[in-house]
Order: sequence, then C-alpha cells, then structure tokens
Amino acid sequence: MFDLLRKTREERKLSLEDVADALKIRCCYLKAIERGDYKNLPESVYAIGFIRSYAKFLGIEGDDMANELRRVLMQQSISENNYDEEVDEPSRSLSTDCSALFSRWQGCSSPRIAGVLLVIAVLAVLADLICGCFG
Repeated sequence: MFDLLRKTREERKLSLEDVADALKIRCCYLKAIERGDYKNLPESVYAIGFIRSYAKFLGIEGDDMANELRRVLMQQSISENNYDEEVDEPSRSLSTDCSALFSRWQGCSSPRIAGVLLVIAVLAVLADLICGCFG
C-alpha cells in the first residue's frame, strides 16, 4: 500500500530530498515509509503523522494510509511482545504489609517516628502498585 507514495512521488518527478525539504521530514523516514521498513520509523505517533503529511503532500487521502500504518504497527508490537507469559504474584499481600506498618504507627509516642512510618507505608503501597502493574 505504501509503495503508492513512492509511485506517485516518482510520477510527479519529485525526489525524496524535495519531499523531505517541503515537509521537514528526514529522508531516512520517508524511505522507510516507502519500503514498509517500520523498524526504522520513529515512535508510532510521529510515523502516523509523517505518513499522513506525506500522502496529503502528494494529493493522496492520508487517513487510510495512517490507519493502515497504525494497524501494521499494532500487529508488529503484539508479535514482538509475548503477552501470554504468566505474571508472578507477590509473595505477601499489600494488606499484610500495611497492617503491620499501621499497627506500629498507632503505638508510637513520637510524632517524628509516626511520620516516618507513614511515609514508609505510602512508599510500600506505591511499590506494590508499581510491581503489581509492571512486575
């Protein structure tokens, strides 16, 4: 599908440098788009914008091409990542950690120690949330 950009560019006797200068897009990205070399494109949001601008510059409907690139990049991302792996469960639960910290906090006579324990409890909750989502 993206070879249509190359064919149209060549029919209009435009070089990649002409298009790059007009659109302020690096030649290497335009070449990658024409070849379907998605690994050499920048982040998907930029690549989609580039292909939409390139198509519009050549007088081609860019939304269809942008949607096709989005679909291809999504499939590529899914195939590169193995989402079937099982995630290890944390050995201790968040409620166990927090209840132990709060029971210590309630028995403290010093406000400074209580504040430190509260900060530790908040950090434990954040750590558990981060590890639960990304670990």
